[in-house]
Amino acid sequence: MRSCNCLLKPLFCHLRTSQNFLVIVDGTQDVSSKEQLLICLRYVDDKFVPHEEFIGLYEPRRTTGSVTADCIKDVFIQFNLPLSMLSGQTYDGANNMSGEYRGCQAIITDIQLLAIYVHFESIVVAMCTNNAFNFVLKGLFQLELKNALRKKLKKQRGRPTL
Repeated sequence: MRSCNCLLKPLFCHLRTSQNFLVIVDGTQDVSSKEQLLICLRYVDDKFVPHEEFIGLYEPRRTTGSVTADCIKDVFIQFNLPLSMLSGQTYDGANNMSGEYRGCQAIITDIQLLAIYVHFESIVVAMCTNNAFNFVLKGLFQLELKNALRKKLKKQRGRPTL
């Protein structure tokens, strides 16, 4: 893990300067059927560019909300990130993650009240909406460009050639 810490050190410097970030956690099984927690952090830099960084895969003892919350807290401690900077948390809809009383989000919210929970599908919808919006804008820009080229070609056709 030491080499991983060295690779992630510049990232955590950026995180500390951004003042706020959110944690994205999802559980999955690896090929040997062991549960793995994927942890990512999302933040916005000083130029307002969003970044989503993969922090690591962790093998929890169990898949309860408290164990998942402990894993997240351990990552924060290991990389010297204060929980006071956590402004959001995103998990799937499984009860151990999103449960209102004993889910990971409830435990983290008890520690950091400002860490707003957003259901994972909502984030996916938001990213899809953002991508669709960018696609529409790109399409409108291309349409504007085509119309401008057509007008220019029409003007050129009317001119005498030398």
